[in-house]
Amino acid sequence: MSARVTATLGFAAAVGLVVAAVGQSTPPTAAAPGRVTISIIQRVPTKPPTWGFVPASITIPPGTIVTWRNVKGNSEFHTSTSYEDVWNSPVLNPGESWSLTFTKLGRFRYHCTPHPWMTGVITVAAGAPLPPPGPK
Repeated sequence: MSARVTATLGFAAAVGLVVAAVGQSTPPTAAAPGRVTISIIQRVPTKPPTWGFVPASITIPPGTIVTWRNVKGNSEFHTSTSYEDVWNSPVLNPGESWSLTFTKLGRFRYHCTPHPWMTGVITVAAGAPLPPPGPK
C-alpha cells in the first residue's frame, strides 16, 4: 500500500510540474524585424520629374527596418528626408543605401532634399503586414 501511495503522489507531483510549466507566463521572444527596401529610381535619366521613390507609399508594422537604395545606374545623388524632422539620410550616391528602423506608430512624409518633387509616405500601424518586395 505504501508503494502505491508513493507512486500516486509522485505522478501527481509530476503532473503538477507540467501544469505549472505550461501555465507560466514566459516573456515573448522578439521576432526578427521585417525589412523593406524603397528604391530610388530615375525612370528617364534626362527627365527629373520622372524620378521617385518606389514604392512611394507603404504601410508597415512597428519595428520594420526600411532601407532606401539609390539604384545603380542612376546619374544623381539623392536623400530621404522627413518633413517632420524625424530623419535626414546622408547623401546617397548611385548604388548606396541607408536604413532606419520605425518603432513609433504614425504617418511619416518624406522627400529628396535636392529633388523636392520626389516624395513618399510611410505609415506605421500596429498589425500591418509587411508589403511585398519592391523592384530590384
